[in-house]
Amino acid sequence: MTLAICIFCGAEKSRAFTPCNECQRVPTTILDGAKSLMLSDQNFPPEGLREFSRTIKSGMDVPYDFVTLAICAEPVAELHYYGKNVTDVGRLPCMHCGTEFTPQDEQVFCSGCRSEIEREFRVCLNCPMIYEDGTRFCQKCGAALSPRDVVKAKAISQDIAFSVRQFYRKQSAINQSNFLGPIHRELSPEKRATAEAELEKVAFYSAVLTLQKLTSSNTTVFAIIAGALEIYRQSFLLQGATPIVAGEVVKRYLKRFTEYDGAFARARSELPNSSERWILFVAGDAVESCYGIVKRDLGTTTDMVIFIGYFVKMLTETTASRLRRHHSTAKSAGN
Repeated sequence: MTLAICIFCGAEKSRAFTPCNECQRVPTTILDGAKSLMLSDQNFPPEGLREFSRTIKSGMDVPYDFVTLAICAEPVAELHYYGKNVTDVGRLPCMHCGTEFTPQDEQVFCSGCRSEIEREFRVCLNCPMIYEDGTRFCQKCGAALSPRDVVKAKAISQDIAFSVRQFYRKQSAINQSNFLGPIHRELSPEKRATAEAELEKVAFYSAVLTLQKLTSSNTTVFAIIAGALEIYRQSFLLQGATPIVAGEVVKRYLKRFTEYDGAFARARSELPNSSERWILFVAGDAVESCYGIVKRDLGTTTDMVIFIGYFVKMLTETTASRLRRHHSTAKSAGN
């Protein structure tokens, strides 16, 4: 890292965590550390960073996205945890389970937790498909999977969380739709905020559907989505929510996923010979959860089908691209 922006005064500096030459301030909290890491060339090109610099110098607020901050905060939180909890004799309670151990290289997870947290999946880059580590051949195209054809589960979860937030924020499918668009625009600010929160759950469920296309293992889907939801939970904590409140918000995501899974199951039972009609059932439930429209009509349901289809298509393309990028990075590092 060779360029970063001081989050306090906007001056350029050489490292995210070094003192600023202009204001002499240094990030001390996890949130400030995450913001500093975000405003570095690890995440943005120089021209983007200099735009942030101008924003800060003008006295305006940088529009930080808290999901992105939660991803940036992870290594910062681990460093803070290590510094605060390591004993004089070099012992540390595991950051995940609390078991005391002797860390190596400022490691904050015990060996038992580390194997799950640092879990890897094998990928077939011809398809691409995601498999549990140890799978030898792609079940879709038959290609041999090398032990080096791996991607960290954490990286996929981060990509899913980031992509859901970015696609959701940039989406215009609802506002431009023929039936849901007018309904959405006419909502009061409070009801629109509620609808948009529910739409993000729909976007997240689209990630579940995406992963189901990229792996035949429900265990793999659950592991990746659980990691992405943990990033969302951390983002709520960074916004000031208590651990209980942040946990309850994540539970509402899981509850909604279960409801959409139920719609999928109803479609399979009522339309056993249809491979695609299930999306009408899911979309109908999504219209009700987002807008309270209980009476199903073809117009609003079709608009939601388009919304879900858009997210699945974009997430599939992005996830496939990032799987190839992560694999290429890991292979280069191995060489």
